[in-house]
Amino acid sequence: MSEQKKFKFHKLTPRMVDSSHPSYKISKKALDDAYLDNDIKNIAITGIYGSGKSSFLKTYFNNEANQNNMINVSIADFEGDTKNPNKIKIAEHQIINQILYQIPSYKIPLSKFRLKDKRRWWQVFLFAFVLILFALGMFSLFNRSLLEFIFTDLLHVNKVLFYMNLTVVLSLLLPLIFASVWLSRRISFKLSKFSFKGAESELIEEDDAQLLDQEVREIVYLILASGIDTIIFEDLDRFNDIFIFIRLREINSLVNSKSDKTVRFIYVIKDDLFESKDRTKFFDLMIPIIPEVTSHNSRGKVLEIFSDIEEEELKISPKILEKISVFIDDMRLLYSIRNEYEIYSKGLEADVYSDELFALLVLKNVFPKEFEELENDRGYLYKILNKRNTLIKEYETSLNRKIKEREELKNLLVTRFSDFLAMNIPTSEIDLKTNESLGQFMYNWYRNKESSKLIYFGYNGSYYTFNNFIEVLSNKDASLKERLKQINYDDFDLKIESLDQEIKNLNVEINRRHTTKTCDLLLELDEGTLSLYFEEEKKEFKDITENHYFPLMRVLMLSGLVDENYWRYKGYFHEGYLGHNDNIFINRVLSGKSVNNDFELENPSIVITYLEDVDYRRKDIINYNLIDELINQQKGRQLFNILKVVKSNNDLEAVSYISLFNYTKLKKMVEILLNIGFDVFFDFFSNSDLPSDLRLKISGIACENQTLDFNSDFNMYVSKNGEILGLDYLENKMLILQTLERLDIKFENITNIVVQKEISQFIADKRLYIMNLDNLIKLTNELLVDQSYTDQDTLQKLFKYVFQGTNKSLQEYTNENLEEIVTQYLDRIEEKNLKASSSGKAFISMLNSNLSEDSKVRLIEAESSIISNLKDVNSIRFWAELFRKDLVKSNKENLMTYFEEIGEVSSIIGFLNKNYRVEFALNQDMYRKIINDEKTDINLFNMIRRKVTETLEEINPDVGIEKLKALTYSNLIEYNTKNLSHIIYVNDNSLVIQFIKKAKSVKNQVDIVSILIQSDILELLSVSMVEDILNESLFNDTENIRLVQSYNKKLSLFNITGATKEIRIFVFNNYFRKEDVELIIRDYKHFDLWNEFITMVNASVDLMNEVESKNKPEGFIDKAIGDENLEELAKLKILNSIILDKKFQYKWKTWIKSIESIKTISSVFDNGKPTLENQYQLSIAETLRDIGVVSIGNNKRMHFKPKKFEEIRN
Repeated sequence: MSEQKKFKFHKLTPRMVDSSHPSYKISKKALDDAYLDNDIKNIAITGIYGSGKSSFLKTYFNNEANQNNMINVSIADFEGDTKNPNKIKIAEHQIINQILYQIPSYKIPLSKFRLKDKRRWWQVFLFAFVLILFALGMFSLFNRSLLEFIFTDLLHVNKVLFYMNLTVVLSLLLPLIFASVWLSRRISFKLSKFSFKGAESELIEEDDAQLLDQEVREIVYLILASGIDTIIFEDLDRFNDIFIFIRLREINSLVNSKSDKTVRFIYVIKDDLFESKDRTKFFDLMIPIIPEVTSHNSRGKVLEIFSDIEEEELKISPKILEKISVFIDDMRLLYSIRNEYEIYSKGLEADVYSDELFALLVLKNVFPKEFEELENDRGYLYKILNKRNTLIKEYETSLNRKIKEREELKNLLVTRFSDFLAMNIPTSEIDLKTNESLGQFMYNWYRNKESSKLIYFGYNGSYYTFNNFIEVLSNKDASLKERLKQINYDDFDLKIESLDQEIKNLNVEINRRHTTKTCDLLLELDEGTLSLYFEEEKKEFKDITENHYFPLMRVLMLSGLVDENYWRYKGYFHEGYLGHNDNIFINRVLSGKSVNNDFELENPSIVITYLEDVDYRRKDIINYNLIDELINQQKGRQLFNILKVVKSNNDLEAVSYISLFNYTKLKKMVEILLNIGFDVFFDFFSNSDLPSDLRLKISGIACENQTLDFNSDFNMYVSKNGEILGLDYLENKMLILQTLERLDIKFENITNIVVQKEISQFIADKRLYIMNLDNLIKLTNELLVDQSYTDQDTLQKLFKYVFQGTNKSLQEYTNENLEEIVTQYLDRIEEKNLKASSSGKAFISMLNSNLSEDSKVRLIEAESSIISNLKDVNSIRFWAELFRKDLVKSNKENLMTYFEEIGEVSSIIGFLNKNYRVEFALNQDMYRKIINDEKTDINLFNMIRRKVTETLEEINPDVGIEKLKALTYSNLIEYNTKNLSHIIYVNDNSLVIQFIKKAKSVKNQVDIVSILIQSDILELLSVSMVEDILNESLFNDTENIRLVQSYNKKLSLFNITGATKEIRIFVFNNYFRKEDVELIIRDYKHFDLWNEFITMVNASVDLMNEVESKNKPEGFIDKAIGDENLEELAKLKILNSIILDKKFQYKWKTWIKSIESIKTISSVFDNGKPTLENQYQLSIAETLRDIGVVSIGNNKRMHFKPKKFEEIRN
């Protein structure tokens, strides 16, 4: 209340102006001058509406001494029909009345217009006195007893009769005089006719003349009798009739012609009432008033008037005030708006938005009639605001045309691509689970690429998105991948995505425009279109569009201060069914203002009737009471729009509220959405903000609906969330299962759900799950296994329970998906480092199934069950692997079955090594295979070797030397070329020697040498092997020479010391190795072929050079130089090499002297000076010179250098 008291309402009457203001001073001077000039009788105060004309006059006359001699006549026209002739008559009546009522009645006793004045107390007393007096006179005239009593008995006068007569006369005469005077002041006589001898004449004509014309004399009388000198006429210009002013001017002339003083008429008029020439003729003086407020200076005044608003929430935006101030140039109008704003802003029990309320009150004051029309859904503004649909429709048509173009292009591209895929997909290998044509299926799928489809590759089914499916196909078929590259699939995909994005953006734009304010739509128009929209050219709205304030109306609309939701303003002024909070909510929603979700509505059912469909798309529409009411009324489309807003706003609070719905309410909401269409339901369901538990509830309720349509994305969600069945929240799970069966939805994972056994049985019987290991284990535990068993036990014995259990559906479904199940099973077993215990029967069943070979091999690797009868396993491909893993019972039947079918034992040697101890007999062929295998354990080898009675036609060289020697020793190797080559291949000389010896000991044996010298065997013989054969004297010299010749490789004499000399000489002469030279020099004392060596040195320069290059001992040199058979050239080479090596200096003289051709130069060591006589001497002398021991003169004489010789020697 205190805040309201602070505000002082602005009066709308003329107010005192600042007398010190220059504009007032100059206007006052003009009026003062007028009063000083008696010729100035008609004065015009001119200016626009609201310029302050009346305020100027009020201030002026308030300060003048003669203000009591002034009458103010103000008659305004508040009706729009200026052509009504009766209005002028009424105005003239009002002029007379206002003049009459402002003049005291006692001043105009002769006026024919009587006023009902209020009687004064003395007038009432006087009237009563006169009346009583007259009554007393009349009474006394006929009965004088009362007077006689008074004068005689009371007063005791002498002349009683005289006083009695005097009293009667006075009592009658005085009232008659009083009555005569009173009547003379109130009764006037008018002579309108007289007749004289039949002739009649009218003094006053009663015709249709104007009232002022008829009563001119009366008005003149009133003015003259009243003594006034100034009459102010205001607002007469609103009649737009100058004849009133003409009559008033005439009256002024009449008054001044009869009056001793100047009577002035002041006319307060607007500037445009007269033409310029008429104005100067009509008025004696014109005083213009400079407006206090104009469109150019109103900004400051407006801000000043509204600056006293203290409440923050009620303050008006300065920008709004500035914008409106441009159009308002009337102070009274501003004060009226401010007054009303104060009342409405503080008197309304509503959620007031200051800017909008202000705009509303501006409209109410500027266009009061249009405002009232708007409230009644009529008028110009109503029509304009409701034209917004034309803006939306035209724009929407344009956007829909663009959408259609892009859809057609997209359809063309998708059709081509789907046709391409239809021709390139191997349908024989893929089951799409659809009744559509392949092309149509691919077309529909591509149109919704993110949807998942259940696709079977062979027996393996899984959900794929479109892109996943194409990727899998490309990986399986490299040619398809190449063809996709050729048609630029990646670019094609980008084009489709681009078109989808364009279509999405266009649809978003269409939806946006439905909730876009009218002002925003109008701002998109050019000026020409905007003018057409406001229908400024239509005649029916000329009064508004040509109004001075029409631009203000446009601004209010273009600024959004008055918008298409104008109807909500009615709540400010009219009480209806809406409650206080309802009004606030609607106002906030339509104004785009935030409002809490839990804002309490009083009448949500009525709020719904106020909101249009488009309003449910607004961002602030979310309200819990409203949502509940929409559910109760089953308003599906509106409910869906609110839920879309929840999604777009990421409103987690609203989502939390929905999460708290009980089963009945949530079911009702889901069914409403489903009744609209599955797309509507799924749009809400796919809101990423929905918590997982709410999404589970919704999906479960949806599945209870027996009319639910197939949708791959929804089906995939349900498939991935088997927890639905575990929700106690859901009341009818059998309905859910029936829907799943009808829609062929299979749970991917049922491991975490806890349901009754009959539910599990239904799931198993109807195959409402995707066959995988975890699901199979879950159902096996639920339906086939004693609950006391551990999970590990179930895992290891899974296939035993499944294939030997009573649930046929589980068996069949497992068999149909056996490959995938076994793969998962083996991965799990290997991960946990466990062994499977499937039982022999289940194990054999899987081995005989359509499992891939890789899976069967892995199964064998993981299995621990023993197969009793090998013949039960159909594929012999896996027999060896079964033996390798010890998964076959060790008995004669199984071993012989394997050998008879396979014909070899290498794959089962490991099994035999561990399990066979010759406890039962096998046939000789199998025995020979076992002992001829390199993997056979030596103990098993020896046991079986004793059982073998036939030789091995071809020995396995890889069995090892120990086994080969044992077989050779036991004569179990057939002596033939193959076996000999295998023995030689082993590269064990002793084994070869032993084999040859055994071969020679056998009668009727073939020629071994002939076998050895065969090219393929001869290549296998090593040098050492040939040398060992020669040392062993296995053959005679002729055979050995034949072997050596055939071998044709260098042999070492020192490696065949056991051979006969003839063989050694043959080898020395034909296959001598240079490497043996060093051995001969080292072992010269024992070398038995010295002479043959010397002979070869003499014959071979290469050998001679080889001997020269080797490091030779002193004894070898003595023996070589002393050997008469060695040529001197060889000796000289040996001597030269010794001298160059500076070895054995003490023997140089002796060795030189022993050689005949050079013995003469030996004297040089005795300081002799021998002459060089031949080439051999020169060769030795030059060698000695080279090491500095001697010098050679020009005369070819040698000179000894003893010091140098001693240095070398030391």
